[in-house]
Amino acid sequence: MRTKLTLAALACALAIAPAGAKELRFAFQGDADSMDPYTLNETFTLGFLGNIYEGLIRRGPDLTIEPALAVRWEIAAPDRWRFHLRRGVKFHEGEDFTADDVLFSADRVRAKGSDLTTRLAGVKEVVKIDDYTVEFATEAPNPILHVEWGSWGVMSKSWSEKHNAATPEAMADDQEKYTTRHANGTGPFRLVSREAGIRAVAVPNPNWWDNANKVHNLTKVTFTPIASDATRVPAAWKEELGPDWAQIWHAWRHTVGNLTVTGYNSEMGNAPFREKRDAERGFCDSPLRLNADLRQAGRWDGEAIRARGERLAGEAVGIWRRPVLPDRVLASYRADDTGGGGYTIGHHPHLRPGAPMHDLFEAIRQSILALGPEVREEVRRHYVAYKWRTNFVDVVPQKHRLLPTLNMRFAEIDDPRGLAADITNLGLWGNGDVQVELDNERQIPYAMELVRQARAGKRQGGTAGD
Repeated sequence: MRTKLTLAALACALAIAPAGAKELRFAFQGDADSMDPYTLNETFTLGFLGNIYEGLIRRGPDLTIEPALAVRWEIAAPDRWRFHLRRGVKFHEGEDFTADDVLFSADRVRAKGSDLTTRLAGVKEVVKIDDYTVEFATEAPNPILHVEWGSWGVMSKSWSEKHNAATPEAMADDQEKYTTRHANGTGPFRLVSREAGIRAVAVPNPNWWDNANKVHNLTKVTFTPIASDATRVPAAWKEELGPDWAQIWHAWRHTVGNLTVTGYNSEMGNAPFREKRDAERGFCDSPLRLNADLRQAGRWDGEAIRARGERLAGEAVGIWRRPVLPDRVLASYRADDTGGGGYTIGHHPHLRPGAPMHDLFEAIRQSILALGPEVREEVRRHYVAYKWRTNFVDVVPQKHRLLPTLNMRFAEIDDPRGLAADITNLGLWGNGDVQVELDNERQIPYAMELVRQARAGKRQGGTAGD
């Protein structure tokens, strides 16, 4: 396929899409961590951005090299390649594509912070012959110089400089640039919005130079990263929940109105609601009063879950009434701020509403609690602990950052980006020898991969927390 919507996985998604499909919604266990095309040399990220940015060459359906932003090329000398650029191409925001953009992109992809420096390995100079001709001088003859250039997307020089993004966003530094959430390529799709860890939305580029050969009928593409196996939504549930399935799934799946109709039932698994309702010994046959309304329910979406939750909560309040206790009794249960238990989130000034770390903490807090109903939160004097049998992560709040401490040995952590710190025997707050620093929500998806490793270790047993 000439127009791809990631690598092979999304090509298959397009191939099997119904003929009348207009919008493609898809999910994946990982996220495209940045919209900067030089930040991360990772298959999924490159595949996603390959629909937005284009290289001088591309790969055809049989993986042969085809012209893209270059219409042809030749070896001008043993150590020099000449590329003739496509005329009349525009970037998504209207800038003309010229040789200046190729020279700029060649410098940028080799700059500090780039994860794609190998794309131009051995290139000692890039020369502009005219507005639509460039030459690449190599240190030695290289007959396969361009074979990886399908994933080296050309960027607009003027656009990048306008937004102070003349150098790549360095993933290890976690310093956001404009290119972290925005993109401006020449490819078949244009990025509309990007919310790290939540969704990315793209629409077709009406001015793409190769629209005459496009092989899809899409009007919109929405990508949702779903990192946990437990939260990947089966197709039947998507149909049941309706067009807003992603929002409903995230907002309502762990609420009281929904707990008895999801995968928590080990016999029925994660089958859709109608199957659970009508199956032998299903909800229609249930003797439980709390399931009485499910026998008559004809649908199961966000409104149905909310209504059932309100009913069950109302009954619970009537059954387990709040005790009325005199102040002297309540006082005996209140902890002061000098030690002991009974702390709340409000005891941590950096986590209170309006504080710099409040929103970041709430985001990672919800991600940790979503790992499973067995995860418990306990607020301590110096940190917030999350437990499965024992502590597996303790979040230490500071004024301008959060420090999740993972209860595992540093030698056990699988951290390909090298963001975790070894705090063995340093006597810091929290349990464990691994600490991660967070100062923005974009870091959460990767941090949660590390948290899952700590939780997996606690499932199998491990050192006790407090």
